[in-house]
Amino acid sequence: MNDADNSSEATHESCCGNTNEGAGESYHCPMAEKFAAALGSPRLKVGLLLPGLLLLVLGILILTKPEVLIWLAGGLSILFGLIFIFVAISLKRLAASMKH
Repeated sequence: MNDADNSSEATHESCCGNTNEGAGESYHCPMAEKFAAALGSPRLKVGLLLPGLLLLVLGILILTKPEVLIWLAGGLSILFGLIFIFVAISLKRLAASMKH
């Protein structure tokens, strides 16, 4: 390690590669733009709000009618089983298409 690594103008690793901190240049990371755009996305807000409300309602329903838990477990088992079958078929097709 040399003295240049310890100076105030030493480079640092960022999301976009090496930049020079001490040069006084304005640096803007493209990943920061993508992250900021994603945070303002209405899909993100709905994607978090909808499951949150659904889980809240489901929790209240389970507290008031515990038999709902049995139906929930059965329904989720069926849903996840179908998802796994779909993913397995999709991966099999993808692997076959990559061989050709």
